[in-house]
Amino acid sequence: MPGKVDLMRDKSSSWLNGPMLPAQNEDPSSPNRWPGEKIGLTQSGEGSLATMMRRIGGLFIDWVIAALIALIITSFTHALGGQATVQLLVWAVISVVSVFFFARTPGQALLGIGVACVDTPGKRVGFLRCLARTVLTIFILPPILTDADGRGPPRPRHRDRRYPRLGSAVGTACVVLWGGS
Repeated sequence: MPGKVDLMRDKSSSWLNGPMLPAQNEDPSSPNRWPGEKIGLTQSGEGSLATMMRRIGGLFIDWVIAALIALIITSFTHALGGQATVQLLVWAVISVVSVFFFARTPGQALLGIGVACVDTPGKRVGFLRCLARTVLTIFILPPILTDADGRGPPRPRHRDRRYPRLGSAVGTACVVLWGGS
């Protein structure tokens, strides 16, 4: 069967290259026409990527809520630590629990944004993803390391050309739920 081997060798691609993915041959360094384009989000309105200001505003509101709760807790006991430690713990619990159950934190809800899975659309944000988002936010990684889509650090596997920038480290994004972009 040397003829079949030669035939396979002459083809420009084979089954070893893997399946063709949408946008596989596009230049990954080409600029987006709008933030979130390469991850399948709309340009504006509901379902578009939330701006950094709305995301920071939501974080600030959550932080104020956590500060008020921490102030109440530390007025009764210092068993959990000082005001700053309790505030961080309360904020982490609020973030993980509210994103897991409601796909948004209280601050995000007030500003009309929420958290969505972009690597598997329609899927709920799971507990481990919520926990990972919160831990990364504690260490200020998403605001510092953002890609062209305004999202956090890419997954290590996205260095492979077969996986074109599908999501951040946890595969989620803050999207607009109401009130424009």
